[in-house]
Amino acid sequence: MVFRSKKKKEKGTILIITLWILAILAVLAVGFAYRMSLELKLTGYQLGRLKVLYLAKAGIRKAILELEKDTNSYDTLQEAWSNNEKAFRKIKLGDGWFTVSYSLPKEDSEEKVVFYGMMDEERKININKASKETLEALFELVDEPKSTDIAASIVDWRDPDSKVEEGGAEDSYYRSLDKPYDCKNADFEMIEELLLVKGVTPKLLSKVRNLITIYGEGRVNINTAGKKVLQALGRGMVRARNIPEVDENTADNLAERIIRFREQGQTEKDEEYIFKDLNDIVNKMSRFEGGTTGSGENNLINALKPQLAVRSSNFKITVIASLNDGKVVKTATAIVARNSGQSTIIRYWHDN
Repeated sequence: MVFRSKKKKEKGTILIITLWILAILAVLAVGFAYRMSLELKLTGYQLGRLKVLYLAKAGIRKAILELEKDTNSYDTLQEAWSNNEKAFRKIKLGDGWFTVSYSLPKEDSEEKVVFYGMMDEERKININKASKETLEALFELVDEPKSTDIAASIVDWRDPDSKVEEGGAEDSYYRSLDKPYDCKNADFEMIEELLLVKGVTPKLLSKVRNLITIYGEGRVNINTAGKKVLQALGRGMVRARNIPEVDENTADNLAERIIRFREQGQTEKDEEYIFKDLNDIVNKMSRFEGGTTGSGENNLINALKPQLAVRSSNFKITVIASLNDGKVVKTATAIVARNSGQSTIIRYWHDN
């Protein structure tokens, strides 16, 4: 009897141990399955990220190929590289698609317009080349009350000397900050570097981001520049030089007339409304809307010619790439430079 009772207890113990082992194995199995599920999801996500990276690269390459087709001696907003929905909007490739686009506010409006294509950098003011007067005028046009001091500080930041412009800043100012640093005394290498300059705030940078560049030789493409850029160039020239029969109203009127001239060309699809060389500017503006507003306009155009161009060499490409299911999306931005032989090089790349 004692033997049978002991045997029953042993069987019960074995059963309990077995159940515990099964429970532990079940927990381990569930944990393993969950981990494998996560591994598969991560693998799928990594594969998706790789796919959208190559979709973005395909978008950049597509834009470059479109740019290399352009052999004109001038560049305008009517050309295929600038706004071509068929070539750049939601182009399907493999398991996904890409779009090359950019958006800008309408002239004298906050409403944004989407363009399918590239943005040329020569439509902007080069902060490494522009005069203090031009920079001051640009900041005024975006309602910056400290425009004079900020323009002077930008010149101090980029020039090689330690002489302080009136209202500007050199080492003595930057070294007195809570987190001190030196004045660079060299060219800007990226737009965000402006945030290191005395007086420049993130709000101001957001206002001028699409109006300024660090690329190119400093000449502004009159066929692509917006009104604020043209106004800043004109006002800056008026402040820097004494030009007969020219004041800031002349500069503003000229900028507005150039925009209307180009808009008429967009409406009529007429190449007559394209500036194909710098001599075209005086000739065509003198006939537009019944002629110039006076000899002062011609004087201003001639004074501005060294700062103007009709062709662009640097282009910003922004690509959105996505898988068809929308689960993985990537944005990539590149700046490409077109040289005289029509080949292009990538000068900047960023993706997230």
